Amino acid sequence: MAIPLSIYNERRVVMVRWKRARTGDPHRHYPDVDVRGTKTPEFAAIIGMMQDREAYVKMERENIDNAAPLFAVSSDAAKLQVLEPAGGTIPSGADTIIKLKALTGGNPTEVHLEIRFGSTTGPIVSRLLVRCYTRRRVTITPHVVTIHDGTGAGGTASVANVANIMTHVQAIWRHSGVEFTIGATQNETLNLATVDIVSHTPFPGELQTLLATNWVANTINVYFVRQIGTGNFLGFGFSRPTATGLGTNPGIILGDQTASGMIHDTAWAGNDLAHEAGHFFQLWHPNNQQPPNQREDTWSRRMLMHNHNLQGAHGNWKDNNSYGSVGGNARRGGLVTHKHITGIATDNETRTARGAIVSGPY
Repeated sequence: MAIPLSIYNERRVVMVRWKRARTGDPHRHYPDVDVRGTKTPEFAAIIGMMQDREAYVKMERENIDNAAPLFAVSSDAAKLQVLEPAGGTIPSGADTIIKLKALTGGNPTEVHLEIRFGSTTGPIVSRLLVRCYTRRRVTITPHVVTIHDGTGAGGTASVANVANIMTHVQAIWRHSGVEFTIGATQNETLNLATVDIVSHTPFPGELQTLLATNWVANTINVYFVRQIGTGNFLGFGFSRPTATGLGTNPGIILGDQTASGMIHDTAWAGNDLAHEAGHFFQLWHPNNQQPPNQREDTWSRRMLMHNHNLQGAHGNWKDNNSYGSVGGNARRGGLVTHKHITGIATDNETRTARGAIVSGPY
């Protein structure tokens, strides 16, 4: 039976779609899916997995009956194992969660999760490209800072929950095969001009003093403070190239709150820290576009390296990027890209980041 369709340039009809298997905070078992673009050489959607680790992905039926017999099959069972559903038999229904295990690593090793019709050897309905990565480790040194005034009195320590924040960071970067070793927390006390505040005016102001405090080489030094300045800044990141230009140490600074009372909750701070770590790994904002010309397409708003953590409220479908919201503002996503879309100069971020980690110093 012929189906008349109006087509301009290109139109793809897909039987099933691939999606992140949960909404809300990032999770080490639920990778985001790079579904951008349909051109060669990466026709398929892509996820990343760490060697010897498990992950879940959602398959949604789009243009195929909910009762059609479908089967999840690894193109190479020595590289990728389908753990659930049992025997790869996909149950009836609009969607299903598929559990996978990466058996090999590499930089990366590639294997396809295939959806087949009728049997495990039937025709392929869809493919998901799975990139399996050998683990690469990066060390972070956390500094929990108390800022007194010039007389050495009055300050309180940052209340950041370092362990929970790092759980978010690990969850985002695991799907690029990156794991963080967390060094012992350093408790720091500084005497600065104003209690609980590190000033950044005139720039870089007291940030230089902070970044020189018990700085540990060959790690990413992260300083948790009560407040940055008297505006609405919640974080700064100075990668090695940026720090060299400023004449200071590289490092990341995260504030608990702003002067206006915004609270840097754990998910927000974790995403910010993961984003700044991306800058250490030579990643930049999507297509290196800066405000007010930052990219606002839905792909970019899902990316970890988007310019803004809080995306603003558009009042339409753009507000739902699956990572939840704060005060009606969509949170920035956690996708570290795998594809290289033509025209996006900063794409295939996972490859760039892993290369930077190896070549160092990041």
